[in-house]
Amino acid sequence: MYSLSYQRSLRVSKARFAAQMGQTGYFLTRLLAGLLVAGAALAWFGGQTGLAQLAAAAGIVVGMLTIWYSWELRELKAQLILPNQRQIALDQVVSADIVGQLSWPIESSRLWTTLANHWQVNFILTRFGISLDDAAQLALAVTDLNPVWQAAINLTLQMHLPELDAATIAVALLLDSPKGQAYLLDHKFDKADLLEGLFWLERLLFLERKQIEPSSFGGIARDWASGYTPALDKYGRNISIQIQRGNRSFHALSHVQEVGQILANLGRPTRNSVALVGDVGTGNNLGQQSAWRA
Repeated sequence: MYSLSYQRSLRVSKARFAAQMGQTGYFLTRLLAGLLVAGAALAWFGGQTGLAQLAAAAGIVVGMLTIWYSWELRELKAQLILPNQRQIALDQVVSADIVGQLSWPIESSRLWTTLANHWQVNFILTRFGISLDDAAQLALAVTDLNPVWQAAINLTLQMHLPELDAATIAVALLLDSPKGQAYLLDHKFDKADLLEGLFWLERLLFLERKQIEPSSFGGIARDWASGYTPALDKYGRNISIQIQRGNRSFHALSHVQEVGQILANLGRPTRNSVALVGDVGTGNNLGQQSAWRA
């Protein structure tokens, strides 16, 4: 059992501001460009230095807000939930796109209104053919959200998620509904199916995060770690890439003697059977492939 709390923290304020910025981001970008162009035109053609400076100052402010949103607010990270943690602040662990729209005390109606507009929840509902109206009835039947948060936190720990996201909260809310079990039975699926759908979605999100993670490394040999080796490529040959592309025959240099024995035994007129015996990982398959390619 976790002790839950919620407060109007700095992260909540940032999340709410980020939501507003996300809705007006396109407009702000165009406004920034317009202000800079107007300032340059006033200064160059009209000689209105005062108005030009005012336009430039406004453009700088808009530009700073845009940069702040791009560098921090758009990917406002949550606090990682630890397995032995017992006191959890929901304002720190819930994803920013959800926590920015909530207020304490959190009611099921407000929570579902926030979740229903999220693409992750729509993904889960579409996957199992659950309509928004049916999901709303299930969610609004929940009167106590504490078990829902407890279940969502357990799912987050079980799947090693970086934050308490919309899909996890929605699944926990639907499963905790008094009408949830009966609804699942009527539609020929159960709790395990719903959890498998959640695991599937979280796996896709994990692959997406890995795809956009920067592949930069610091410290000694950072070029090698990222695969940038111009000097080695100039004076040496990458045998692994050549083998992968099929441009080089495969030879197990560490098993030359064993491969020779295999070929000698197979080349005899009689008693030419070979048995490769050894522990797992000692090169049995490697020796077989090397002999076949020799």
